[in-house]
Order: sequence, then structure tokens, then C-alpha cells
Amino acid sequence: MLITDEIRNVQWYDLEGPLLSEKMKEYDEYFALAILRYCYPDLYMDYEKLDGPDLQNKNGKHGVEVTLATSEVLASVEGNYAKYQLSADTAQKEKLRSKIEKTGACIDPLGLSYPVEDSQQDEEIIRSVIQKKLSKLNSYREKGFEKMELFIRFSGIPCILSEASYIDLFAEAKGYETIYFTAPSCLMSYLHSDKKFECKSIPREDYDALGVIARFTVDRKINIDSPIWTEYGKQ
Repeated sequence: MLITDEIRNVQWYDLEGPLLSEKMKEYDEYFALAILRYCYPDLYMDYEKLDGPDLQNKNGKHGVEVTLATSEVLASVEGNYAKYQLSADTAQKEKLRSKIEKTGACIDPLGLSYPVEDSQQDEEIIRSVIQKKLSKLNSYREKGFEKMELFIRFSGIPCILSEASYIDLFAEAKGYETIYFTAPSCLMSYLHSDKKFECKSIPREDYDALGVIARFTVDRKINIDSPIWTEYGKQ
């Protein structure tokens, strides 16, 4: 990934409003591809965003399934907050604000503050998405995919879990060769074949810039063939 000064200087309030659910899935897939190309350019430069699985290499034999790890409460909060930002109706905005604040979240001048969750809830959220994605493996094998990986983006900042806890969770995703898990400023990976766990640190400014690249791609301001996607480094 080529992170330019133009991309780095973009602020979230410069973007064209929030994304609703149908576009958020597309954003998550481009964001996953951006993170993988940033951290492992030699492995993922020939992958592209398709469907079933979400990311595929050009020979059609390797795929990455992308998913978002979030609770029903957080999903509801984010959905209502997106509607809140898009609405011009004062009464409707107040109704949405009330719904949001009943969950323990809060809208303030800086944006959205999330309700507090604990480590047990976070483990349950991650375990739930893993179990859901395990059900798709057979269909991908039938399509001829020889290698499948799972990429999980955590919504928000997870509670601190031990390395052993993450390994135990990721080990449940048997059938996926590698499990990737990202949250702000890091990418964890777990390789099933040798039980190897790794955590790569990503500078927060780069992590945010990769999110901007994904968003610009969803908004069609850039495309997957642009130098930002195909070259590597910082400008």
C-alpha cells in the first residue's frame, strides 16, 4: 500500500457522511485487503475483492473470508448513529439519540462514545463470528478453494485479553489455515499448521490511513488498480 500525504491528511469529517450497512460490508472487505497488503505485500498483492469468498487470489484457489466482530448492541448503536448523522429532521435525530443513549453509548462533540463491555463479552463476540464462518467452509471447498483464511475486524477497541486467550479462540476456527484479527493499531495472526501466533503493530496514523483508502475505494474516488493499492511504501 502506498500511503500518500494526501491520504494521511484526510480527517473522518472530510468524508461524505457515514456508511449504511450495505456499504459497510464493502468497506470491511477493502479494509481487510488494505491491512493484508500493508502487512504482507508479498502474499496479498494478487488478491482482489470478489464474492464468496470475499477476497480471492487470481488463480481462484486461495480465499479470505472477511467478517466484522460486533455485538447486537454495538451494531444497533452504529446503525442508529449513521442514521442520526444523515438525518436533517430534528425530532428524528432526538429519537435516535435517545435510542443510542439507552444502551450506555453517548454522542458528544467528538463523535460517538461506545457502551462499556467486558472481556467475557468480547470473547463471546469473537467466538460467535468464528462459529458462523465455519459453516461456510464446505461450500468453498466445493468451489475448488484449496486454502481458506479468515479475517476478523473488531468493532471498537477490545478489552485486553491474554495471548493464550486469543490462541484458544483462534484455534476454534479449524479449517481456516490462518486467522487474522485486527483492532486499532494491530494485526494478530494465528497459523493452524504450526500453532504460530503473531501480533504486528501498525502505527495508528497508518491504521487510520488504510481506513481512508478503503473508504475512498467504496466511494469510487480511487480504484483497486491505482498506485495507492498497487505500490508499496510511504510518500
